[in-house]
Amino acid sequence: MRREMIALAAFVILLGTPVFAAEMPVKAPPPPIVPAPAWTGFYLGGNVGYGWSEKQFINNFTAPLGAVDATPNPSGAVGGIQGGYNYQFNDWALLGIEGGYTWSGAQSSVSCFPLLAPQTCTADPKWLADIAGRAGVIAGPALFYVKGGAAWVHDTYTDLALPGAPAGALPGVLFTANETRTGWVAGGGIEYMFLPNWSARIEYDYYGFPDDSVGFNGGPGNFFTEIIKQNMQTVTVGFNYHFGPVVAAPAPSPMPYVTK
Repeated sequence: MRREMIALAAFVILLGTPVFAAEMPVKAPPPPIVPAPAWTGFYLGGNVGYGWSEKQFINNFTAPLGAVDATPNPSGAVGGIQGGYNYQFNDWALLGIEGGYTWSGAQSSVSCFPLLAPQTCTADPKWLADIAGRAGVIAGPALFYVKGGAAWVHDTYTDLALPGAPAGALPGVLFTANETRTGWVAGGGIEYMFLPNWSARIEYDYYGFPDDSVGFNGGPGNFFTEIIKQNMQTVTVGFNYHFGPVVAAPAPSPMPYVTK
């Protein structure tokens, strides 16, 4: 009898085990999370590099009109900040807008005004700014892009006739000028997403500006103008931090119960 009772108890335990498991709640697998496009969203960054410019001072004040009075070509270090917004289409296309501000250390000092020599002229582009559209092609973590838009440059200039120059050149009188000019920028580069929110880039930009007549002031009664032609080019390397799109977290799914 005792053996029969033990066997009956074991049978009941085995029979009840799956019934108990069937009453336990079973958590459904979480819904798949579709990641947002890696490039979509706002970004902010900085850059450093090198810039060079071609300028011409052309006489438009006295005869001989049209004479080239100076050809300074400033060059030097540049650095700045940039920020913008990207929108990624599917897996390979991108459109965006970007603004930037660049401090310039490019400078040039040259002999000038050969008909009234000796004289020294300087040209010093202080800063550049631009706002441009971007379009790019995405290949894995890399972005190949072009850009184009409006640009601004702020320049300062000086002219100084040295001892020995004709009296009409006013030796020792420093003439100064400054201006902010509006133009355009076109460029392109490669950007690489090396971390989920960080990218590195290298970029080339060409800045074009229309000719402008600039006034040089040397004090009361001392004034002349020059037509100044100019452009500027830069090559920079930089980093961007990508804030990414605002994506709502998926709502938790209810926990179903599986019963007998």
